Amino acid sequence: MTETRFRQAFLLLLVTAISVAFVAMIRAFLLTILLAAIFTGLSYPVYRWLLRRVRGHEALAAIATLILLLTLVIAPLLAVLGAGANEALRVSETFRPRLQQLVEPAGRVRQPAAGASWLSSHRAVPGTDPHQGR
Repeated sequence: MTETRFRQAFLLLLVTAISVAFVAMIRAFLLTILLAAIFTGLSYPVYRWLLRRVRGHEALAAIATLILLLTLVIAPLLAVLGAGANEALRVSETFRPRLQQLVEPAGRVRQPAAGASWLSSHRAVPGTDPHQGR
């Protein structure tokens, strides 16, 4: 009797260890699997309704269900993405004049800072640089 209990305990421990290892491997996909199961459960009645409408043609009902559900999901998604893109464009047009005021064109030289006025009196005169000929 003790050998039977040992085998049962070992089997239970082995099943538990394999289950823990399996969950650890698919942990990143659990949310995806759960959402797929929910989406499948919600779309199955549509498939059955279409299956009756196409008189039992399973492939046609499956394709029609897929196209219908993709349309119902992708159309609002594209609308939201379009609204987001329009808002980003509006914000960039609002900030463009202010950014252009802050950033000077690359060709202009900035005026020296107030504390650097001593530099203006020590500028070299062209042609008088003693190191120019080297």
